[in-house]
Amino acid sequence: MHEVSRKSIELSGELPDLVVVDVETTGGRSPQHRVIEVGAVKLRDGAEHRSLATLIHPRRSLPPFITSLTGITPAMLARAPYFEEIADVLWDFMDGAVFCAHNATFDARFLRAEFERYGTVPPPLKDDYPILCTMRLGRRLLPELTDHRLDTIAAYMGLSFTRRHRALGDALVTAQIMINFIDMMKERGITDLKRILKLQRSRIPRPV
Repeated sequence: MHEVSRKSIELSGELPDLVVVDVETTGGRSPQHRVIEVGAVKLRDGAEHRSLATLIHPRRSLPPFITSLTGITPAMLARAPYFEEIADVLWDFMDGAVFCAHNATFDARFLRAEFERYGTVPPPLKDDYPILCTMRLGRRLLPELTDHRLDTIAAYMGLSFTRRHRALGDALVTAQIMINFIDMMKERGITDLKRILKLQRSRIPRPV
């Protein structure tokens, strides 16, 4: 397994790289359910820099409703790599960056469990590292919306999905939402990670 990174995240100063992640899974509960696809988009200086996507063999059966939702079939997963075969690639992609996702607790929990099965958890997924969530930020930046699901925020911003409920398609839209949020926060003078995290933890404003 990968050596533990020595890169650190600075809370003040320039915003560090962000890795916007989406996972598709065999079900809603970890660790009994497993990751079947990972999509990730790296943001650098507020813009898309690189992307990564892979199917993952879950070592368990795939429920039919997941195939109906995602279009991912057992035959597709039969040819996919096991998580340990792509773990180092994913680790390197996330290394030195801040993890970000929509409903980030869900995605981080599943990926943390996958890494724990085969070795060390990368720093961006550790409990003492900052994690950004576009759902939580959306509740504070867009309180006028009736809900803050990914589809709702995307529709509000005029964003379209290349493939909904596929990991990279959802990660690309989430990344664009985060880019828009970064611009919105800059207008409020919020430009570093420390202030973004403070906003994310702040009281949710009541819609007018």
